Amino acid sequence: METISLASLIEEAVADADIKKLSGNVTSFELLRTEESFIALEQAHSGVFAFLAFHPEADGAVADYVREGTLGSDSGAHILVLYTDDAALRTPGRTLAVDGVDIDSGVHPAYEMARTLFAPKTPPPLPGIIFVDRFTGEGCALYSGLDELSDAAEVRGRLRALFALAENALGPEPNRDKFGKSFGIALQAAQIPYERAGRASLREWLIRGYQNVVQRGSDLVTVIGALL
Repeated sequence: METISLASLIEEAVADADIKKLSGNVTSFELLRTEESFIALEQAHSGVFAFLAFHPEADGAVADYVREGTLGSDSGAHILVLYTDDAALRTPGRTLAVDGVDIDSGVHPAYEMARTLFAPKTPPPLPGIIFVDRFTGEGCALYSGLDELSDAAEVRGRLRALFALAENALGPEPNRDKFGKSFGIALQAAQIPYERAGRASLREWLIRGYQNVVQRGSDLVTVIGALL
């Protein structure tokens, strides 16, 4: 399974959009901080976004599912799924370390991202997946837990069901404006528990989360197959 980092994805979107004022010696993080970059990303990707929040060591069922390599085909062309990619995910059993210092496995940045989205409310049970309609303006985020699933097959079945409901909520001509309401109704009808984070600046949430992930020696990535 090939992956591409969020920073590279935004760089490509900005290049395709020909945003002149961002040209020159600009770092990936500077690109990530601009609203123009996210506008370009949303223009390049016509659907919605998702973040798969899991600990690569503690949440074995979800980690095993990701390793099996079907995430890109399961999510389809209109749902771009981000997740943290690190040594423990790529190679089971490896210790995460930055500059020779072991990372506390009890506070994984993916968990921190999910909890930050719901602060100061009590965070939902983890692992889980967050669906986001947009990162510009006031986006809508809906979270569905995966904590009760016991193996990769169950995770795949639940995610395929969620992706299918999300695809239907988008409609034949993907419409972000109606996605949050339509997806929530679909989840209720399917009796799949979910929580709504409300309207917030999801761009700021993603920027803070990305910065934390990179500082911890990881990256935010998506699957190349989902972009084809």
